[in-house]
Amino acid sequence: MSWLANISKLTRYNDTDFFYIRKPHDVPSVRGFHLSMFEVLEKYIQTHDNTLITLLRQNQEIFSLESEWWLCNRLDVPTAGLLYFAKSQEIFDTYRQAQAEGKLIKYYTGTIVGRLDQTKIIARDIAHHPQLDDRMVVANSIKMVASGGKWQSWWTQLEPLSYDESTNQTSVLITISGGIRHQIRIHCASIGSPLVGETLYGTKHNRQSADHLQLSCVGHMLVNS
Repeated sequence: MSWLANISKLTRYNDTDFFYIRKPHDVPSVRGFHLSMFEVLEKYIQTHDNTLITLLRQNQEIFSLESEWWLCNRLDVPTAGLLYFAKSQEIFDTYRQAQAEGKLIKYYTGTIVGRLDQTKIIARDIAHHPQLDDRMVVANSIKMVASGGKWQSWWTQLEPLSYDESTNQTSVLITISGGIRHQIRIHCASIGSPLVGETLYGTKHNRQSADHLQLSCVGHMLVNS
């Protein structure tokens, strides 16, 4: 992987409350996987000395490495985009509480199969698939029994940006509340417009292959109401 060999160019950002690192497609964002972002960061810590490294070293003293250094979000392996780390315990706790209360909004960009002419909100309950560990399910008229019996209610908003008639694909700005595993992927597939490059959801008739899943996390916002 060229990005691992050229770690000195790890893309990073910084604001008042968080440090951000851009994760490539098809790289795990959590520990326990080979060549995850945490292995990249461990190597980065060993070879660099900057504000981000100081923060991570401080966080290691409070949270174990397994606690992921106050990492606030996790991205699916095929999803690219921003991982963000809280700069303090207070910020981390505030973020997690906002997520639990539905006061956290996350933003993504993506490309879906088909034409979308106006903003669409998808509000369908999501649960772990009762038989397949690698995927989720959305509620239908029968409401399949969920693994563990727990359904979660989140919404996904798709705002069309541009449509390419030659490929029958629409670029979209995606806004989600809270966030659960595979939320965007299964919500898009549930309306017959899976993300381009999707391999788990959709049908053989509406999937479109690509070098990688066309989905990237671009930001987040905490709301007061």
